[in-house]
Amino acid sequence: MASDDNSSGLFYILAGAIVVVLAGVGISMMVDSGFDFSRNSVQIRRDIASGESELEKLQSAYHEDSSVVSCVGPKAQIVFDRYQLLLSNIHALNQRRSELVEAAQHLNITVGALKQEFDAYQDRYRAKTWAEAVGQSLGDLHVSGGRVYHKAVILEVDKVGLRIRHEAGSARVHAANLDSALLERFQWDAQECRAQLSEEVLNEESLTTSDRGGSLVNEKQRWLPQADSRGASMDEAKLALLRRSVSEKKRIVAQLTRDRREALFKVAAGRQVSIPGSLETWQARATRLTNALPKAQDQLMLAMALLHDVNPGDLLLVSDDFKP
Repeated sequence: MASDDNSSGLFYILAGAIVVVLAGVGISMMVDSGFDFSRNSVQIRRDIASGESELEKLQSAYHEDSSVVSCVGPKAQIVFDRYQLLLSNIHALNQRRSELVEAAQHLNITVGALKQEFDAYQDRYRAKTWAEAVGQSLGDLHVSGGRVYHKAVILEVDKVGLRIRHEAGSARVHAANLDSALLERFQWDAQECRAQLSEEVLNEESLTTSDRGGSLVNEKQRWLPQADSRGASMDEAKLALLRRSVSEKKRIVAQLTRDRREALFKVAAGRQVSIPGSLETWQARATRLTNALPKAQDQLMLAMALLHDVNPGDLLLVSDDFKP
């Protein structure tokens, strides 16, 4: 029996020890849990405080942005509306441009056809008017420079002007020297006139070269622009050639004018005898020079026109010492 009592006591002791240990473990876990809860609570409070501070900043920024939007929004809408209006105007302008381009193309076709009709009409008009003018009297024909052809009668109308007969002989009068009424009547074309004069000058140079027994090729080579020892350009050489041509033709016109005036003075003074050292009378010389002068003037005008194309401000173009 004593043995049984001892075993029961030992059992109770062990059970008590186990209970005590379990109680200690539970209390320890409770204490640790309390500590963890306290630590987590502090962290949570810190997070809450930080969140509230960030929320205040966000709310402040929101209010500022709302204020800006409330001010800028209407202006932005106005700008957007203007942009839309500009897009609409651009579209309308592009459409209008397309319509105008199409209309311009149609007008070009119409104008081209009308121009062809007008050119054909003008050609018929000029041919008829030029032919009907032959033999008509112009009375005293006044030309630029103050010259007068007395009792002038039209012999021919060509691309350059008039060929006339007058009391002192015959002459060719350049269209540019005639008055506006004749220009309107005969409808001369400046480009045709220049081309005709150029062709006549070239033909005359060819005949003159052949008469001298020289070669036309050599003659042309003599007048071709050549670069000098200083390396002058072809343009400068061409300009020098044109200026030399104008100067030479001015000299010829001036000489013919002086000789003609002298011959007319001798005729007016009653000198009908032959010129000393010549079989030609003063009247014959006056007639010959009167006929030669318009041709020389035409050649001078052509040379001046060619010089004007290269150097419009050349001093040789403004000089009037070649006029009769």
